[in-house]
Amino acid sequence: MGLRKDLLDKLEAERKRRGLTFTEIAHEIGATSQQLNNWFSRGGISKDHIETLWRTKPYLFATADQLVREEAASYGSKVPILTFVQAGQRHESSEYADANSAEEWISCPKAHSQNSYALRVRNDSMTAPYGKSYPEDCVIFVDPEKLSPLSGQPVIARMLDTGDLVFKLFMEEAGKKWLRPLNPQFPIITEAFEVVGTVIGKWEES
Repeated sequence: MGLRKDLLDKLEAERKRRGLTFTEIAHEIGATSQQLNNWFSRGGISKDHIETLWRTKPYLFATADQLVREEAASYGSKVPILTFVQAGQRHESSEYADANSAEEWISCPKAHSQNSYALRVRNDSMTAPYGKSYPEDCVIFVDPEKLSPLSGQPVIARMLDTGDLVFKLFMEEAGKKWLRPLNPQFPIITEAFEVVGTVIGKWEES
């Protein structure tokens, strides 16, 4: 599924860059917009369309294959632990240097892109009463190249009105998007936002 998911991410990045609709990008690879939506729901391009994609957009295979190799080599490599302010500056400027600002680095146990980083959770809004939880001060790993999360995945999002970064669950249903905390004592966020990274794991002191 790794390569199929990477290809889907690259295809979505191209669609946004060129300003195409789902119908237009699907037509270019011999698919329908409904099939494209199904791929996003499943998290990867169907096997039946891999050959078609190879014929129509072979450059996506090259970049995706390179990404797979890089991610395979990234297991256990260290990423900087940033503050939320530093992470916000990082997303605002491509020239922002993580290495010059981070005081701590930590090994990431998940495959990740070169620009991944870690954050310390700063409140208990993602502390769940049961099940998967992200308590205050635990370390989360963020991949800024994963910008197409599925509904229910934890993400780092930037609020468009303030520019602040928040850590919440990305939710989407019937074309509506919102951010949900795991802690029911915190409110759901419905204001405009953009996803700037997907949380791929966490680390806690035992």
